[in-house]
Amino acid sequence: AMLPCGEKLPSGKTVYQRFKLNPSTSPLVALFVNGNKPQVVSQEALEMPSTLVKRVSEAAKLKVSEVSTPSSFGRACLSRYNKLCIIVLPYTPLSAAHNETIRAVASKHRTLQFTVINTNSVELSIEKLLPKLSEEQAAAPDQIRVVATRVFPDNSAQALAFRGGLAEEELTSWIADINSGEQELTMLNKKPSAGRRRRRDPDDEEGKAGRAERRKQRKADRAAAEEAIRRAEEEAMKTLTPEERAAREELIKQKRLEWERKRREQMEAEGQNLFDEDDDDEDDDEEDDDEDDAGDDVDGDDDMEEVAFDED
Repeated sequence: AMLPCGEKLPSGKTVYQRFKLNPSTSPLVALFVNGNKPQVVSQEALEMPSTLVKRVSEAAKLKVSEVSTPSSFGRACLSRYNKLCIIVLPYTPLSAAHNETIRAVASKHRTLQFTVINTNSVELSIEKLLPKLSEEQAAAPDQIRVVATRVFPDNSAQALAFRGGLAEEELTSWIADINSGEQELTMLNKKPSAGRRRRRDPDDEEGKAGRAERRKQRKADRAAAEEAIRRAEEEAMKTLTPEERAAREELIKQKRLEWERKRREQMEAEGQNLFDEDDDDEDDDEEDDDEDDAGDDVDGDDDMEEVAFDED
């Protein structure tokens, strides 16, 4: 297609301005594919038809992202504001037929992002808001959770859950209704996030009890040491003049602030939760609490009833 790139769009911007294209480039050839940002074709590619065909073929490929780590979720589904992302959360590994169905649906909505979550290793914050299924229902071969989400620059988001089996016609129609506005998404307080899914061994009760006892003992030891230091400081303060005492208190305050700063930096570097008082590395991953790494919060804080998130 040929575009009059110098003419203004309804927004008041030209095509050059809207897509940050260089008006001095001549000829200007760009690939607009799958709703992504345009890719400018170089002069060298234009002079080599085989290179141009290869580049266009690569850019036009249907892409369905697969998320196996928490860090890859943002790139796969949260990188485009105001755009729909269809998240697929299978209970069991997807079969070839399931993959074919998802790709068939994605091919009919190429401007949307489609993401398949590896639920064995990744847990999303919005999972707790999805419709609850019995074990028998979850074990059904065509039972797969699907969520449509949309994120905004202010960190808020919308979402809507799809209920039913993975049928191409039904899922395609549901997405079309969302695109047309017939289906409204529910507002969330914050955008979805991802964290590691923690698997706990039900037979490891003795080990968990031992770890809990060790954590308790470490905390008690730290508290005793801190109390001994505090008492020693109080005794030392009694021998100082008021001026020396004030200077000593200020020095202690500064050292304490510096220690807190270094501790925070270390925990951030290690990806630990800054609000977890137990800063020991040992056994942290095995704690029974549902605490998560900083930046990978899976709690969501989405103050919303499950029924409001579910599709009627």
